[in-house]
Amino acid sequence: MQILSVLTISCRHIYTDMLASLGVENPRLFQSFESDPPLKRVGNRLDLKLPVVHLLSEGAGYTTGSDLLITGGLHLERSM
Repeated sequence: MQILSVLTISCRHIYTDMLASLGVENPRLFQSFESDPPLKRVGNRLDLKLPVVHLLSEGAGYTTGSDLLITGGLHLERSM
């Protein structure tokens, strides 16, 4: 019997080339991306890489049906 593990990652603003160009075009919008999350910063690629490595490792072997929220805390406001 084969077991299917379903895992997803939901993220908010992660610093990429596209987000950098948005910061040049619309600095106020980019500033809100930095100030809105409780962690007061935009995420970076490492913020995604390490959780993905974990989910692909044996350490997540008993994890299924989960959505990992990488939002800098933005999701907290919606759950309160």
